[in-house]
Amino acid sequence: MLAGGIGKRQNDLIKALTAQAQEGSLAAIKFDATCTQACRDNNKVATEANSETPALGGNAAKYGEILGEDKTAACSEFTMVKFQGSTGD
Repeated sequence: MLAGGIGKRQNDLIKALTAQAQEGSLAAIKFDATCTQACRDNNKVATEANSETPALGGNAAKYGEILGEDKTAACSEFTMVKFQGSTGD
């Protein structure tokens, strides 16, 4: 891993994030329990379907379904199926 330079980039990232955390410029991440549940529910449906090529998206729609109102305009999502790269790409 180090021979390909991936470890160096990883170490640079760790240094940068550590510096930001120490100076207080790294914002805290907040998780929305409803969003998390929507993703879990959507993933359960996708895995139960056992499809060779899963449907794209679905988390935003599931989020709106749980809330009982359409929130797709306030959401964005990205689906990656059959990742072929390697760690660090």
